[in-house]
Amino acid sequence: MTFMERLQASNNTAAGAKPAPAPPAGPATTAPNVAQSKGRNLPNLFDLVETVNKAKARSHLTLLLYGAAKTGKTSLAATIAKLDYIKRIWWFDLERGLDAVVLAYQEGRLEASHLEKIIPISVIDTKQEPLATETLLKAICGRRPVYLDPATGKAHDKVGEGLIEFDMTKMTDEDLIVVDSLSQFGQSNLNAATLGKPSEYKLQLDDYGAAQKWGYDLLTTVQAAQRCHFLCITHVRMAEDEVGRTIISPLMGSSTTSANVAKHFNTVVYLEKSLKTLKATSSVLGSVTAQSGSRVGIVLDKDKNPCLATALIEAGYFPANSNEEANP
Repeated sequence: MTFMERLQASNNTAAGAKPAPAPPAGPATTAPNVAQSKGRNLPNLFDLVETVNKAKARSHLTLLLYGAAKTGKTSLAATIAKLDYIKRIWWFDLERGLDAVVLAYQEGRLEASHLEKIIPISVIDTKQEPLATETLLKAICGRRPVYLDPATGKAHDKVGEGLIEFDMTKMTDEDLIVVDSLSQFGQSNLNAATLGKPSEYKLQLDDYGAAQKWGYDLLTTVQAAQRCHFLCITHVRMAEDEVGRTIISPLMGSSTTSANVAKHFNTVVYLEKSLKTLKATSSVLGSVTAQSGSRVGIVLDKDKNPCLATALIEAGYFPANSNEEANP
């Protein structure tokens, strides 16, 4: 008896009518799982895992790299270009981080074929013109194609000379979007919320609310990752917990927003300088004070020269390169 039939029967009984007799029970059967034993053919997690394994499918990558300034975040991000599987990298450069990618190529750590995948979009973001907020929300969170000026990052609604078409609905599993950085995006949101205010203006609660809303608009789009992969870069926020320990977390806007950034990514990597070397931590227990971890088995902790392409292939997240070489 369905819920509606039970409800109708209850109403009839309450009104003095006799409930209709229940239909005769059918032959007993052994259900293959709990969901089916209750008369409903519902999906279950084991069947889903088996389907994914057979199709060799997986969720889209949502990767966050964060650390203090000059800890190699952008250089490490660029190593994902060594994946044969990734064909296009849409790089939203909010703070001239691509200079580090060019340097990696000049020093022989990247090849020309790697740079050819990168579509650079330099977003000139200032307090007077917070383009990062406008551009990222239009391009990544919007449902219509936009036409980007690669030199300024300005998003236009119509085709124009020198503009690049960016259409989220046309993104594929071979596309990766890089946002460098979320910390600059958070600052842009605050600037956009107070646009036109005098320099001595003090932020109000509504300003923080608007900035937080725009921040979550982007983060939830990244978290869903419906059509392509995402890699975001940001700086660190340090705060003390209730026992006085310094807790390190990704930075984006206010302290409230920053505290919730990491949960939107399936892999969070913390980078730091350690004994004159750069260390990348991707495991949950890799650092006592810094947020890090991977839900998809990506391991970077033991590598002296970490490479995202190598780590992703070893984790089985992407197929091996044709030449079976991803490391520098």
